[in-house]
Amino acid sequence: MKLGLQSKLTVTFILTTLVILFLYNILMYWETKQTLEDDLGLSLKSIAAAAASQIDGYGILTIKKGDENTRTYKNNLNKLKILTSKTRVKRIYIFDSQLTNIIDSNEQYSIGERLYNLKFDETEISEVFKGKTTSSFLFKGKDGNLYKSGYAPIMVGDEVVAAVCINASATFLESIQELKRQMIVLGIICIFLAAAAAVFFSRTIIKPLKRLVSYAREIGKGNFHSTIDTHRKDEIGFLGSTMEEMKINIINRDSQLKMMLASVAHEIRNPLGGIELFAGLINKELPEEDEKKLQVRKIISEVKKLKDIINNFLEYAKPVSPNKKPCLVSDTINEIKPFLEDEMSRNDIYLRLINTKPKRYTNFDPDHLSQIFINLIRNSIQAMPNGGTILIEEKSKHNKLIITIADEGEEIADNMKMKIFEPFITTREKGTGLGLAIVKKLLEENNGEISLADEENKRIKFILTLPFAI
Repeated sequence: MKLGLQSKLTVTFILTTLVILFLYNILMYWETKQTLEDDLGLSLKSIAAAAASQIDGYGILTIKKGDENTRTYKNNLNKLKILTSKTRVKRIYIFDSQLTNIIDSNEQYSIGERLYNLKFDETEISEVFKGKTTSSFLFKGKDGNLYKSGYAPIMVGDEVVAAVCINASATFLESIQELKRQMIVLGIICIFLAAAAAVFFSRTIIKPLKRLVSYAREIGKGNFHSTIDTHRKDEIGFLGSTMEEMKINIINRDSQLKMMLASVAHEIRNPLGGIELFAGLINKELPEEDEKKLQVRKIISEVKKLKDIINNFLEYAKPVSPNKKPCLVSDTINEIKPFLEDEMSRNDIYLRLINTKPKRYTNFDPDHLSQIFINLIRNSIQAMPNGGTILIEEKSKHNKLIITIADEGEEIADNMKMKIFEPFITTREKGTGLGLAIVKKLLEENNGEISLADEENKRIKFILTLPFAI
């Protein structure tokens, strides 16, 4: 059963909530554990202080190694055992500043025996011999259980002569430790499920959405050859179907507009042909000295301009079916140069071509490639009324042929840069605004691209990206 987009988002929300709850429970665990541990430390410090208050400091000073049978030792040992029994602590013992045992309630250590385990609590013990009560961190005993120690000073006047240590079990924290382990296992499972859901949903939601975005961009560029899968039954499939319908509607409207444009152009071209024919006949009949001959020639010149405009309209409106072949850009430019030399020489313009070596072929319709360069070079000629150089440079990059065409024309206004390849957009009074639109159309039909680069050294630069011939 396929999940809809809403169901997938719901599952994602549930898994994300579980992960958040897991992290929250971990935080609560640490806070609870710390609170219980602090409470245990306070209790142990209180018991240690109570035990220290019952011990005679002067008597402790008299106990030496081998005094296990003396009355002073036995009386104090008995006090520690009673306190151990009443408070249910694990062990109480008294030691000196050298960390040697004086009295041990469990009689595990003899008088004067070194207590090496106290080395781990040196910081706390140093505070005790300054007259303060402290507690240690949790530690694991030889039996594997958790313990915590409380320390209190035994005073003679203002002098600390010994310290009492209370060891108590923290077995109640074992249940919290078990809870922690269970929470970690649950958290790992939740994170694994969330990661698996993320991978799954990435394939079923994110990737299709990215394809939709890419598809929308292609439509926005005017590339209607790309397609998208619309067989999904969820919201993404519906969106894909809607975009496909939108593309078809755009194509139909564009076709209708082009048909109307072509029809209007044909209707205009027929009477223009008649005007040109009769104007030519009148021009032949009039003698050279007749003043009307100049006016007739003006009519013929203007008719030719109108015919060029009509031809551009027809060129833009007619369907394009490229016949692709391996082509060399340098050969194409050399073929069209003779048709442009007269225009360039009249305007004092030079054409310079820089080729890559070895030369790379592009898979392109030769006629389309010729028309593209004719339109772009003429665009540069019209942009440089005071003359200059048109520089065409050819490079190879990432399995593409990159052609840059730079001229020394006037800068293009920022508000025109985004619209320069749109039909009927022009910066010249007598332009039709179809030259660059035709260039863009022909490039896209041959899987190429064109863009306007930022001006460098006062040069207008177009960048063409052409596919390599395989």
